[in-house]
Amino acid sequence: MPYETSPEIDFSAIGLMVDVPSNAIPSGGWSNSLNVRCRNGSVQGVNAFADDIVLHPSNSVISGGEAKAVCQFTPAGGSDLVIAYIVKGTNDKGHVVLYDTGGTGNSRWDDITNDTADQEFTFDDNYPPQIFVFNELLIVNPGTDAPPQYTNAKVDGGSLQELPNWLYDTETVVTSVTAGSFVEGTQYTITAVGNTDFTLIGASESTIGIVFTATDVGAGTGTAASSVTSDVSPLIARIVRPFGNRLVAMNLLEERATGTADDVYLPTDFLWSSHITTVRSLTAATWASSTINTAGDAFLTDTPGKILDGGQLGEFFIAYKSDSVVRVRETGDTFVLAFESIFEDDGIYSTRCFANIGNAQHLVVGNYGIYIHDGQSQRQDIAKDLFKDTMYALVKTTERDRTFVFQQTRDKEVWLCLPTTSNSTTGCDLAFVYDYSSSKIHKRTLPGVTDMFETELNGELKIYATKSGTTLQTLSDSVLESDGYFERQNDNLTSNGKIKHVNRIEVNSIGNCKLALTGTLNLSDTKVYTDVDFNPTTDHKVDMRTSGRYMNLRVTMDGATNPQLSKLQFELKMMGVR
Repeated sequence: MPYETSPEIDFSAIGLMVDVPSNAIPSGGWSNSLNVRCRNGSVQGVNAFADDIVLHPSNSVISGGEAKAVCQFTPAGGSDLVIAYIVKGTNDKGHVVLYDTGGTGNSRWDDITNDTADQEFTFDDNYPPQIFVFNELLIVNPGTDAPPQYTNAKVDGGSLQELPNWLYDTETVVTSVTAGSFVEGTQYTITAVGNTDFTLIGASESTIGIVFTATDVGAGTGTAASSVTSDVSPLIARIVRPFGNRLVAMNLLEERATGTADDVYLPTDFLWSSHITTVRSLTAATWASSTINTAGDAFLTDTPGKILDGGQLGEFFIAYKSDSVVRVRETGDTFVLAFESIFEDDGIYSTRCFANIGNAQHLVVGNYGIYIHDGQSQRQDIAKDLFKDTMYALVKTTERDRTFVFQQTRDKEVWLCLPTTSNSTTGCDLAFVYDYSSSKIHKRTLPGVTDMFETELNGELKIYATKSGTTLQTLSDSVLESDGYFERQNDNLTSNGKIKHVNRIEVNSIGNCKLALTGTLNLSDTKVYTDVDFNPTTDHKVDMRTSGRYMNLRVTMDGATNPQLSKLQFELKMMGVR
């Protein structure tokens, strides 16, 4: 029987499907891959990360630390792109630095950290810090130890300051005072009448429990109590996000005396500020609700889970709890906001595990799947039978709160960044990447990334990342990760019952790559690959001879060369099996 050439198989058509048995993956799909993706009709490499900006040129506490969060910030009146980032210093304290991409020398770095004792903060993986721009001002929420902060208009050294009118935990001290020592103008409550005539010093009658304001020091043996209420410590907000022209703070903590024994945890608390109407100012914003403002407070108690994150979705704000999803909307009346539970069978996996992908949709990593929703009662699970089970199994459970989502808008990708069971960094070492324009998946390595931010500089897409180490990273536009590959295992080439004899592969590839093909008789047989180099400038095929009921293919990049491989054809003949 002569050899025949198979139809072309497009290996860029489907992408990765790791939850499907390899023998059930449609033609052209991958059973495994790393650092390659389907793009523009071919299999291509993924962009590599590279060291870029040192954390600080002279402050050793910052320069020897580790960046934890990043965003873009151009101060009012400025024209240069400024990168703002939070650093865990060598003293374990938080530092906030601005880097001016258009500046020169050491003046490009500006440490705006507020070193006041009650504004200092440390770090906790369970509550990662947030940094973002709102109303043309930089907002920093430590998530632990300190209240939310913002920059003043000058954005000079040490310019971070506490949000105006932020709420404090209060303490009331009650003091018993005997007649003869009352202070004029101070309010008291009668606790013992004795022989004192309290009506002479401002009371309506001399009766225990009467509240009065002293008009004289008094006389006799009567006593009264005065109470003084004072601010003790600012509330700690685990999450702060913008919603329209207001800020919301979620999952609150009241830190009281030294230690945690008397701290008050409010994980379902949803606090919102009044409307902010002045550009580049937060001065008029208030957080304590009253009849003359639109601030308020609510507890999301329909389910017991804590609030982990939230973000705007069209006209709504979506609050993500660990076990449910709540839609928040403006009412236009005295209630200000209304709260409606839309999903109560799943919530969000961890803080920062959602992305706004446009068309009024959020993509969310839940506890039981990855889903897309539009704020209504329906959602679409995008990972079932593709990569859901594999992804969750790979996460190191003790580090799950490092997991986060990043949206890369140019390529319509959402990166589901996670720490794997083999992770040795302080961030994430792997990402499952979902192309939401084509519904294709690929998998890539990460260099211990803790946060990522996308912006534009001189017409070019710039992606900055914070990671384990002492520099900010950028994602290269031209350099690729080396030695990416994909595998397709247990392919019966349309016939289970016949042995296939393959003697060459016709390759449609622009760049150099390496191909390996091995035949096996049984699905469970071990696959042993031997790479053969392919150079498209001198060849159109690779010769390789193998036989088996199932064919197992691996295509590997030649270093960092982009293969741009699309279709393969196999020259083979099929023989019957007794």
